[in-house]
Amino acid sequence: MRSWVWTANLSNSIVGVSVLAMPFCIQQCGLVLGLLLLLFSSTLTKWSCGLLIRAAQISRRSSYEALALSTFGPLGKSIVEVSIIGLQLGTCIAFYVIIGDLAPPTIARITGLSWSPFVLRAVILCVAAVLIVLPLGMLRDFANLSTISVVSLSFYICFMLYLLCLALSNIFSSNLWPHLSLWNINGVFKCLPIFSLAFSCHTQLLIIYDAHPDPTLNKMNSIISDAVNLTGLLYGSVALGGYLTFCIDHVEGDVLSNFYPSLISQFMKLCFALSVVVSFPMMIFPCRVSINSLISQMPRAPIEAPVHIPQSKFIPITIFITFVTLTVAILLPEIEMVLALTGATAGSLISFIYPATIFLSVTHSRDEHRNTAKAIMGIGLVILMASTVSILVSNMDDTGDKRNAVGYPWPQPKTADSFPALKNLMPIDVDEPVNALENVGGADDKGGGAGDSHVEHYPDHPVVEEASERVQSRLEQVFVHLSNICQ
Repeated sequence: MRSWVWTANLSNSIVGVSVLAMPFCIQQCGLVLGLLLLLFSSTLTKWSCGLLIRAAQISRRSSYEALALSTFGPLGKSIVEVSIIGLQLGTCIAFYVIIGDLAPPTIARITGLSWSPFVLRAVILCVAAVLIVLPLGMLRDFANLSTISVVSLSFYICFMLYLLCLALSNIFSSNLWPHLSLWNINGVFKCLPIFSLAFSCHTQLLIIYDAHPDPTLNKMNSIISDAVNLTGLLYGSVALGGYLTFCIDHVEGDVLSNFYPSLISQFMKLCFALSVVVSFPMMIFPCRVSINSLISQMPRAPIEAPVHIPQSKFIPITIFITFVTLTVAILLPEIEMVLALTGATAGSLISFIYPATIFLSVTHSRDEHRNTAKAIMGIGLVILMASTVSILVSNMDDTGDKRNAVGYPWPQPKTADSFPALKNLMPIDVDEPVNALENVGGADDKGGGAGDSHVEHYPDHPVVEEASERVQSRLEQVFVHLSNICQ
């Protein structure tokens, strides 16, 4: 099988809902600093993935669980498995929540359904789980997902190109440049965990390593490099395009929320929801392996043996993963703090700390990559602590902002400026009624004269009544237009 197939599978396992937060991260860190952090995170991922593959080849283990058992013993293996299961289950729940946020409004517009939001959301998630997620999750061969991965990546590329086109139409605007931020150090600890975890693919990497017919070090490093470079280019382009397009107003945590309702934006949301649905198997594969390994309690690590799950366990575990995460996403759509903390802690452990620790344990003291492993471990610990503190602080502040399942702020309510239909209203001439009110009563000590309005002394004056009626009429127009927009 050609290498691009493995690259596509690994790339699709990397890309997820984090792509929607890239413009938001650029806004928080500034354009230059944000792109540098993105480049740093991609480089760090390449190094840590390379360490994991080297450790797998040196120890002759083909799964994360087997590596953990040979390195940390049974207790360490169980801790790694719990971390993997927590991260993948949390990611699946986040996928369901994103689908539940994106798909129902679009489907309601297309079909004209007037069901309650909760019922429509639950029905759509159940249909997606039964008809798409579960059948794809039943696939045993990771290579069978290559076509789906290519289609999913094609959509992400189209989304990237669309944002770049919007940015090009906005880049020559004179209003853009005063709003650009190039460097904001205050956003580093808030966004570095998002950048780093956006490239997380270590559990899926070992599944590809196990399924590859000839997983030599050079071939695996090539697959890792190509996949991370492709994903980094996608993230960087979406970040740049989204930020340059929407920075004049405000970049939301979910960049799709910045799009004004239109046919193209609704189509983009629906396609993104479908792309997330077909990405479920990338999370189910490693989660299923870890659950099977945890409940089996293998006494020793398999050597040069592919991971095989008996059919009697394969089907129940897949059903369990699919419907437990579905149920949690339906019943508890606001578990954002738990999921964010799970991703920050388990993700940092699996992506950086564990690979570095495993590599240091299986190599001798003269290995040239040990210093790299030590550096990655240190950076992983910093990201772990910084991201945890950042999430706790952001959820303990008194602003009352709700946050979604991946830890990004929910879109704020739109103001009147966000609705072009309001611009069709005839503007209210403020000066005219004010000037009229100022002139009421002449210049005596009760009337006030110029610059001193005593409107309260003339509540029944015809000019006051006329001004009040005009203002009331304009307000009625506003409410009528707002009602039409909401409908």
